[in-house]
Amino acid sequence: MKLTAPKGISFDEIKQLLESDFIYDDIIISDKFPAQTPFDLFPTRIEGVMFAFCMQGSVSIHIGYEAYKVNKNDCLIIFPEQIVLADQISEDFKGLLFVFSITYLNQLRMDIKRLIPLFVSVKDNPVCQLNENEGIALIEYFAMLKKKINLTNHPDKFKIIQNILEALFLEIGYIYYKNREKGKKLSSRKETIFNQFMHELTTHYKEERSVSFYADKLCISSKYLSSLVKEVSDKNPVEWITQCVIFESKTLLKSTDMSIQQISDLLNFPNQSFFGKYFKRYCGMSPLQYKQS
Repeated sequence: MKLTAPKGISFDEIKQLLESDFIYDDIIISDKFPAQTPFDLFPTRIEGVMFAFCMQGSVSIHIGYEAYKVNKNDCLIIFPEQIVLADQISEDFKGLLFVFSITYLNQLRMDIKRLIPLFVSVKDNPVCQLNENEGIALIEYFAMLKKKINLTNHPDKFKIIQNILEALFLEIGYIYYKNREKGKKLSSRKETIFNQFMHELTTHYKEERSVSFYADKLCISSKYLSSLVKEVSDKNPVEWITQCVIFESKTLLKSTDMSIQQISDLLNFPNQSFFGKYFKRYCGMSPLQYKQS
């Protein structure tokens, strides 16, 4: 049976959900967030690039198979191919949102080499904490863009906005790059092993759910791997493995036309019944109930 892609939310659908300003239908900026977003309901892909800055409150979110907490003064960047699921948005959340369409990104005139540090840094660390001055700078960029959007009868309006956005991209890119380099310097041997574990996990989680498999891949004991992963991440390996399997299960149940049996086979469960019990243990409902919810 042919797989369909995880549900995507189009640029136009984002426009309809947000109280926002549009720049020639290709860029959205907003400081208003709806009570419920598509990311609250099921795993979703955005048809564009989203950049958000948290000014107050917090958001708990999954990007791919990783869980993140976005707090005050944190930035979040999501790329089109990434799957997003928001676990919780605090009632007092306030922030700024920038969304760029695929069309706009394809028309960027910036030297791609200047954006590579941003792409590389964000892939590994989509959430980045800003200092007070960096946060103020982003708020000022937002205010400047809103002001320029309202320019009337200005022959260079788009060029002015383009230049502000290019400056914003470079500023954000440097912040993420700086954060990534700082993380490299502070990285310990334990963090290195943890990163290797996560790499192996995202490669093999569909076939292997035993801690011993990953310990063998890293040439260490299961006991040592368990204590190390818990120390570095506050989760044990079983929790990480389960998170990946459950997230993939939810994505396939909601976003493809695969049967439950096919999903069970893909995730290497002995049979559909075993998969159903596993899913219900962690989700509180059967795969069919989740699919129909």
